[in-house]
Amino acid sequence: MTALGIPDELQASLANPEFSEIFGSETLHYWLVDTMTIRNSTLLNLLQRLKSHARVTVAKRGDKKRPKLEGVFESAASSSTQPTTTPSVASGTSAYIKSKSNVLPSTYVAVQAKPEVLPDHVILYKGKSVGDMQRENFIFPDGRINMYSIVTQAGGDFNQRMDAWYFTKEEATAEKYRKWGELRCPQSESWLIQMQVPKSFMDSLRKEFLWFSYEWKEYIWYCRQRAALEDPPEQYDKLWKSGGAQLVEGPICSRVSEVISQVKKEEIQATITEDFLLKIDGQKASQSVMMDREAAAQLGALVRGKIYIDIHPPLVSPAKA
Repeated sequence: MTALGIPDELQASLANPEFSEIFGSETLHYWLVDTMTIRNSTLLNLLQRLKSHARVTVAKRGDKKRPKLEGVFESAASSSTQPTTTPSVASGTSAYIKSKSNVLPSTYVAVQAKPEVLPDHVILYKGKSVGDMQRENFIFPDGRINMYSIVTQAGGDFNQRMDAWYFTKEEATAEKYRKWGELRCPQSESWLIQMQVPKSFMDSLRKEFLWFSYEWKEYIWYCRQRAALEDPPEQYDKLWKSGGAQLVEGPICSRVSEVISQVKKEEIQATITEDFLLKIDGQKASQSVMMDREAAAQLGALVRGKIYIDIHPPLVSPAKA
């Protein structure tokens, strides 16, 4: 990284031992590209806000004087202490947020305390850096949920060839990923997203449980092959082919794909041990993966108005970065 000119602060964030298991799930190249992409997205968002602020200021003055830029960037960092008092909520549909965010629409969003869990609902969590989602708004101006802003491309633990949607039922696991995003891009907000999902919907899905076992090791080995030269054996068709599982649940792998791909097929069971599992506070972390596009779209419609976003302001004020 030093030879490439990577700043010391970025090197330190990637090498932080607190997140070594998450870091180990991908290559250094992957995390560098991903982090640079998030930072670039954050920078573009800040520039857009700067231009917008300048246009509004000039319009108010009715002249061509240079507008004052004081405070334009601090608003994001101080948002958690300045919530709006009159949120605009239409048709009774809102996303609950802890503080005002510059990347959420002013309509369909209410600033309120964390709501109680609704009867007959379960919570799905996801931790993200907002810089990782600014190319695709999570909540559209009309209140719809954009599920493609949180999609995981092919090559994950359970999705070898197709996109999927990764969540967890464990708040601590999602919080770990949120902190990882926050550390890598301290100029961006980070979110802990909580979706309240009707149990009736979860019960209606075709589900498969793939806990740490012979099958988990083998299926992970096939899915994490970057080249995807070979489909998993037919016994796993139920996990990923059309008409198969809509939701797959199981533990999270904490080893980079290149490490797994180097394991010989005949040595999968002996080599892939519990050391390959992500652990949070000593407990195996689990994931709930939506494998079906239609089911994901239905989920997005069902959780509209049942989302709470715990917003964490930037660690570093963009004006001082």
